[in-house]
Amino acid sequence: MSLSWDAEARELLVPGMRGLVRVLGGPGTGKSSLLAEAAVAHIAAGADPESVLLLTGSGRLGIRARSALTSALLRSSRIGSGRSAVREPLVRTVHGYAYALLRRNAERTGEGPPRLLTSAEQDAIIRELLAGDLEDAAASQSAWPQHLWPALSTAGFANELRNLLARCFERGVDPWDLERLGRRCGHPEWIAAGRFARQYEQVMLLRSAAGMAAPQATARALGAAELVGAALDAFAVDPGLLAAERARVRLLLVDDAQQLDPQAARLVRALVAGTERAVVAGDPNQAVFGFRGGEPAGLLGGAVDGGRLVTLTVSHRCAPAVARAVSGITRRLPGGSAGKQIEGTGEQDGSVAVRLATSAHAEAAMIADTLRRAHVIDGVPWSQMAVIVRSVPRAAARLPRALAAAGVPVAMPTMGGSLSQEPAPAALLTVLAATADGLTGERALALLTGPIGRVDPVTLRQLRRTLQRAGPAIHRVISVTYWHRRFPPKLNRTRSSQGRRPARCGECVPCSPRPHGVTVRVKIRGTRCGRRGTAQVCKVAG
Repeated sequence: MSLSWDAEARELLVPGMRGLVRVLGGPGTGKSSLLAEAAVAHIAAGADPESVLLLTGSGRLGIRARSALTSALLRSSRIGSGRSAVREPLVRTVHGYAYALLRRNAERTGEGPPRLLTSAEQDAIIRELLAGDLEDAAASQSAWPQHLWPALSTAGFANELRNLLARCFERGVDPWDLERLGRRCGHPEWIAAGRFARQYEQVMLLRSAAGMAAPQATARALGAAELVGAALDAFAVDPGLLAAERARVRLLLVDDAQQLDPQAARLVRALVAGTERAVVAGDPNQAVFGFRGGEPAGLLGGAVDGGRLVTLTVSHRCAPAVARAVSGITRRLPGGSAGKQIEGTGEQDGSVAVRLATSAHAEAAMIADTLRRAHVIDGVPWSQMAVIVRSVPRAAARLPRALAAAGVPVAMPTMGGSLSQEPAPAALLTVLAATADGLTGERALALLTGPIGRVDPVTLRQLRRTLQRAGPAIHRVISVTYWHRRFPPKLNRTRSSQGRRPARCGECVPCSPRPHGVTVRVKIRGTRCGRRGTAQVCKVAG
């Protein structure tokens, strides 16, 4: 979609412009499209495509920005086919750029390339260290408070600890800083976590150095949260690396800068200080990634000082009614007025409604009714509808089930994190664990309600009542079903134990086929004596 820009925004498309420009705008105002067109104009003026770098805050935004930039390059008739070929991506996430930078630094110094640590591997290392701390208890290096000992062996505690370490890495808080914060604020948990973080770093250095000859022994595995900090350390140790990056990147574009954590903002500031042109765009009124340290300081001058300000006010995605609602909310937020007023577009005014529900069940029913009415009455396709919740893990247990029961198709987005936490891999791992260690009640419940069993709460409640009424008889039924399926008797040729006549009702007969070394006898049941009937296991002998 080609957008029209005002005079201030069109100045960004002039190839000869230099310096820093900050672009502020609300949702749908065309910030990403403006950055893509600025990159196209820069390349069309004869610049090397590899001198352009567009940084985004997350992987999904990077895919969207890469698609927009590619479309803009293909639409441009002034760019020849040979000039648009590049060896490296023009669009990268901040973490992806940090990883590429570390690889180039390893090539410069002759060291081994860094290895990216997966979430599953990091979880395994943390749980292994926690198991050692629990085994040593008070004598361990971390010395966790006693009230946390029961939680050290749980997966939830390991996950929370991994998140804490990741947030510390993103903010540049080292283990000693975390210990000092714990002492200052009176939190012994933080002190223990700081000691654990120091132990974790030592273990990771030892793991990376084992079996490797110098100087490659210094190349260690890094988690995703450690990449930006490692890139900043590389800049500090080797100023020539920073100078080479500043000489290579002549046009730096940063999209959704409000999502940058403090470490990422430092990396952007280090690059902006030496580039010819830099455009930093975002919405200072958004706080989607605030829980990960995202701050609007990079937009408002805290992390990227100075520069000219361009404000986009026309939203190409919001209807007028939606734009008025967004502007009314953002005007109440603290801070300056830049980017808080947007104007909607479109022939239809749109609508915004606020409804309150008395319970979670009533809320789910109301959402399902609204979606069904929009589809049946207004003809809105299911693919054009979305339900936004505050926390997906909390809503995932009830809302998709309620929508599916109402006939609304649901597609859940994939969540970040370890692969073992995804429903399908977790179900397969549960099957393997049940096969190896036995089927417990917890595992049986997980298999029934997961992707394999797909049992809804109503059916599960009925099954529990049936099992309670059946009592001990259910164990006999399960045994009969198992042996009957594994060693089915051939009823059409079933003979008595003497083999001289067909088996009668109530007799025990040999089961054929049967496993080697095992005697299985079945009892024949029929409507009356002398007639063949169904087989029932009555005796199994080894």
